Amino acid sequence: MAEAVDAGLTNVYYEKQDWKNSYAFADSALALKSDDVDVLTNVGWVIPHVFQADAPDADSQLDKAETYEKHALEVLPTLPKPSGLTDAQFAALKTQKSLQAHSALGLVYFRREDYDNSAKELQKSVQDNANPDQTDLYVLGIDLKNLKHYAEAADAFTRCSKLGGNLQDRCSQGADESKKLAQIK
Repeated sequence: MAEAVDAGLTNVYYEKQDWKNSYAFADSALALKSDDVDVLTNVGWVIPHVFQADAPDADSQLDKAETYEKHALEVLPTLPKPSGLTDAQFAALKTQKSLQAHSALGLVYFRREDYDNSAKELQKSVQDNANPDQTDLYVLGIDLKNLKHYAEAADAFTRCSKLGGNLQDRCSQGADESKKLAQIK
């Protein structure tokens, strides 16, 4: 019961964008139930999205996000199906949580300038994903461009530019630049 309250408070503080308290209640919830996939994936996803490199605990926050997401990926295959969910609903939920974990890991590695591992994780998060995250596609394009995989970068940026959102123009520019670089190569 206490874990459910802490997990709920994690979400309340998330909605208020009060990261310090959201993280504190997540830690408390995970101390009581270390395999809570919802808390692991949600907080692990938030950390690299709101990351500030100049924060005093920046590196430890990325370490925490990486640990959370890797643990979530370990737990997901063994997760018992909750009553009230059909097999199809449960499979969809596990897929969504897995995509979220790979998305977060991709951003963690990107923040560390580990473009190869970032690209590998983000490819897992957008591949066969009918509703990919625009940020994932944008960062994947940057990763691939840094790795000099210009044609693949152009594809990621183009896919990103077709999604509505605040990155649409940057994705279009990235696609154009990557296409030019692919022709020079």
